[in-house]
Amino acid sequence: MKIKTKLRLGFGFLFIIVLSFGLIALFFLNELSDKSKVILKDNYKSLRYVAAMRNVVDESAFPLPAEKAKIFEQNLKNEGQNITETGEKLAFQKLAVAYETLTNASTNSINVNSLKSLRSALSKYRRGKYESHLRQK
Repeated sequence: MKIKTKLRLGFGFLFIIVLSFGLIALFFLNELSDKSKVILKDNYKSLRYVAAMRNVVDESAFPLPAEKAKIFEQNLKNEGQNITETGEKLAFQKLAVAYETLTNASTNSINVNSLKSLRSALSKYRRGKYESHLRQK
Protein backbone atom coordinates (compact mmCIF):
# COMPACT_ATOMS: atom_id res chain seq x y z
CA MET A 1 0.00 0.00 0.00
CA LYS A 2 1.05 3.50 -0.69
CA ILE A 3 1.63 6.00 2.11
CA LYS A 4 -1.25 8.12 0.77
CA THR A 5 -3.66 5.18 1.18
CA LYS A 6 -2.35 4.40 4.67
CA LEU A 7 -2.83 8.02 5.73
CA ARG A 8 -6.37 8.08 4.34
CA LEU A 9 -7.26 4.87 6.17
CA GLY A 10 -5.69 6.13 9.41
CA PHE A 11 -7.46 9.49 9.28
CA GLY A 12 -10.70 7.79 8.26
CA PHE A 13 -10.44 5.45 11.22
CA LEU A 14 -9.71 8.36 13.59
CA PHE A 15 -12.65 10.29 12.14
CA ILE A 16 -14.97 7.34 12.77
CA ILE A 17 -13.67 7.01 16.35
CA VAL A 18 -14.16 10.74 17.06
CA LEU A 19 -17.63 10.66 15.49
CA SER A 20 -18.64 7.62 17.57
CA PHE A 21 -17.41 9.28 20.80
CA GLY A 22 -19.40 12.38 19.89
CA LEU A 23 -22.56 10.34 19.35
CA ILE A 24 -22.07 8.47 22.62
CA ALA A 25 -21.52 11.76 24.48
CA LEU A 26 -24.66 13.22 22.86
CA PHE A 27 -26.69 10.21 23.97
CA PHE A 28 -25.53 10.45 27.59
CA LEU A 29 -26.04 14.22 27.70
CA ASN A 30 -29.65 13.71 26.58
CA GLU A 31 -30.12 11.07 29.29
CA LEU A 32 -28.71 13.45 31.91
CA SER A 33 -30.92 16.26 30.64
CA ASP A 34 -34.05 14.12 30.93
CA LYS A 35 -33.18 13.07 34.48
CA SER A 36 -32.47 16.63 35.59
CA LYS A 37 -35.81 17.80 34.17
CA VAL A 38 -37.60 15.23 36.34
CA ILE A 39 -35.66 16.34 39.43
CA LEU A 40 -36.39 20.01 38.78
CA LYS A 41 -40.06 19.22 38.26
CA ASP A 42 -40.17 17.40 41.60
CA ASN A 43 -38.37 20.29 43.32
CA TYR A 44 -40.89 22.77 41.92
CA LYS A 45 -43.68 20.58 43.29
CA SER A 46 -42.02 20.56 46.71
CA LEU A 47 -41.64 24.34 46.67
CA ARG A 48 -45.33 24.72 45.81
CA TYR A 49 -46.41 22.38 48.62
CA VAL A 50 -44.22 24.12 51.19
CA ALA A 51 -45.37 27.57 50.02
CA ALA A 52 -49.01 26.49 50.40
CA MET A 53 -48.33 25.16 53.92
CA ARG A 54 -46.48 28.36 54.82
CA ASN A 55 -49.44 30.45 53.61
CA VAL A 56 -51.83 28.45 55.78
CA VAL A 57 -49.62 28.94 58.84
CA ASP A 58 -49.12 32.66 58.17
CA GLU A 59 -52.77 33.43 57.40
CA SER A 60 -54.39 31.49 60.23
CA ALA A 61 -54.14 31.31 63.98
CA PHE A 62 -53.79 28.03 65.82
CA PRO A 63 -55.75 25.90 66.28
CA LEU A 64 -56.34 25.89 62.52
CA PRO A 65 -59.90 25.95 61.20
CA ALA A 66 -60.95 22.61 59.68
CA GLU A 67 -60.69 23.90 56.11
CA LYS A 68 -57.16 25.28 56.60
CA ALA A 69 -56.06 22.16 58.48
CA LYS A 70 -57.29 20.03 55.59
CA ILE A 71 -55.30 22.15 53.09
CA PHE A 72 -52.16 21.92 55.26
CA GLU A 73 -52.51 18.17 55.76
CA GLN A 74 -53.12 17.56 52.05
CA ASN A 75 -49.99 19.50 51.12
CA LEU A 76 -48.03 17.72 53.86
CA LYS A 77 -49.21 14.36 52.52
CA ASN A 78 -48.32 15.34 48.94
CA GLU A 79 -44.87 16.46 50.05
CA GLY A 80 -44.35 13.19 51.89
CA GLN A 81 -44.98 11.35 48.62
CA ASN A 82 -42.58 13.63 46.73
CA ILE A 83 -39.31 12.90 48.54
CA THR A 84 -36.55 12.94 45.93
CA GLU A 85 -33.31 13.95 47.65
CA THR A 86 -31.12 12.72 50.46
CA GLY A 87 -31.94 14.46 53.71
CA GLU A 88 -35.38 15.44 52.49
CA LYS A 89 -37.09 12.62 54.39
CA LEU A 90 -35.59 13.81 57.68
CA ALA A 91 -36.71 17.39 57.01
CA PHE A 92 -40.19 16.12 56.15
CA GLN A 93 -40.35 14.12 59.36
CA LYS A 94 -39.34 17.16 61.43
CA LEU A 95 -42.04 19.19 59.71
CA ALA A 96 -44.66 16.50 60.34
CA VAL A 97 -43.65 16.23 64.01
CA ALA A 98 -43.84 20.01 64.48
CA TYR A 99 -47.32 20.06 62.93
CA GLU A 100 -48.49 17.11 65.02
CA THR A 101 -47.21 18.82 68.18
CA LEU A 102 -49.30 21.87 67.39
CA THR A 103 -52.45 19.98 66.41
CA ASN A 104 -52.34 17.70 69.46
CA ALA A 105 -51.82 20.57 71.89
CA SER A 106 -54.87 21.95 73.63
CA THR A 107 -55.94 25.52 72.83
CA ASN A 108 -54.44 26.86 76.05
CA SER A 109 -51.14 25.07 75.69
CA ILE A 110 -50.29 26.25 72.17
CA ASN A 111 -47.22 28.28 72.83
CA VAL A 112 -45.08 30.52 70.75
CA ASN A 113 -42.20 28.03 70.69
CA SER A 114 -44.32 25.32 69.03
CA LEU A 115 -45.47 27.74 66.36
CA LYS A 116 -41.92 28.99 65.85
CA SER A 117 -40.65 25.44 65.46
CA LEU A 118 -43.27 24.76 62.76
CA ARG A 119 -42.39 27.96 60.91
CA SER A 120 -38.69 27.19 61.28
CA ALA A 121 -39.19 23.68 59.88
CA LEU A 122 -41.12 25.11 56.93
CA SER A 123 -38.46 27.74 56.27
CA LYS A 124 -35.58 25.26 56.45
CA TYR A 125 -37.41 22.81 54.24
CA ARG A 126 -38.19 25.48 51.66
CA ARG A 127 -34.68 26.96 51.81
CA GLY A 128 -33.15 23.52 51.40
CA LYS A 129 -35.27 22.80 48.33
CA TYR A 130 -34.52 26.22 46.84
CA GLU A 131 -30.77 25.88 47.39
CA SER A 132 -30.85 22.37 45.97
CA HIS A 133 -32.68 23.75 42.94
CA LEU A 134 -29.96 26.40 42.47
CA ARG A 135 -27.20 23.80 42.74
CA GLN A 136 -28.78 21.81 39.92
CA LYS A 137 -28.88 24.73 37.48
